[in-house]
Amino acid sequence: ASYRDRADFEAVVEKLVALPADYRILSIHYGVEGRVDPDDRQLKDWRGYAAEEKGIDLVLGHHPHVAQGVEINGKSLIFHGLGNFLHPGTAVMNRFGMCRDYGLMAKVHLARAGGSWQVEAIEAIPLTNTQARPERFKPDEGTKRIYALNHLAAGLDTERGAKGVRFTPQADGTGLYCAEGAADLGGKTGALCEGWQPPGEPDKA
Repeated sequence: ASYRDRADFEAVVEKLVALPADYRILSIHYGVEGRVDPDDRQLKDWRGYAAEEKGIDLVLGHHPHVAQGVEINGKSLIFHGLGNFLHPGTAVMNRFGMCRDYGLMAKVHLARAGGSWQVEAIEAIPLTNTQARPERFKPDEGTKRIYALNHLAAGLDTERGAKGVRFTPQADGTGLYCAEGAADLGGKTGALCEGWQPPGEPDKA
C-alpha cells in the first residue's frame, strides 16, 4: 500500500482484516527519505491503527531507504523501515555513515500457540552494497549496525506496551531476538534460541 490519504490506508487495512487468514502482513511504501526514526504518521497509522486497533500481525515499512527500528506491540511486529535490499542505480548508501548505510533483511520465526501465530524469534541481517549487489557485512561491521538498530529501538518503547526490539549480536554479524520461552519450543527455533541472552551495552567507541 502506497498512500497519501488516511482514508486510503484505512480502506486497505479494513480489506486485509476482512480476509480469512491465519496471519496478516501489511506492506507499506511510506516514510521520510533518510530519516532513521518513524514520523508521527507512521506511529499513528501503523502502530495506533494497524497494530493496536486492527491487530495486523506484521507491518513492513519501506520507502525511507534507511533502516528504522523494529517494534513488538502486543501480537503485532512492526518493521518501521527495512532500508534498501536491491535498488540498482540508487545512491551508494555507505557514504551516509553507520546509521544510514545499510539495508535490513529479516527472518521471522513463528509458532502456533493458543490458536494464533506468535513471533518467537527474529533474525536481523544487515546488508551492504544494496545499490548493486547486496551482501552481508563482515562480522565486526555487521555487529555495529545491530547496535545502531538497537539504539533506534530504544526510542520505540512506550508506557502503553510497545517495545523496541533489541537484537543480540551473533558471531556472523547478524542479530537475534528470542521471545521468552522460545528455547523450550524444540525444533529449529528452540535450537536457535538455546542459551540466548538479551544484548549488553556496546563498547563506547
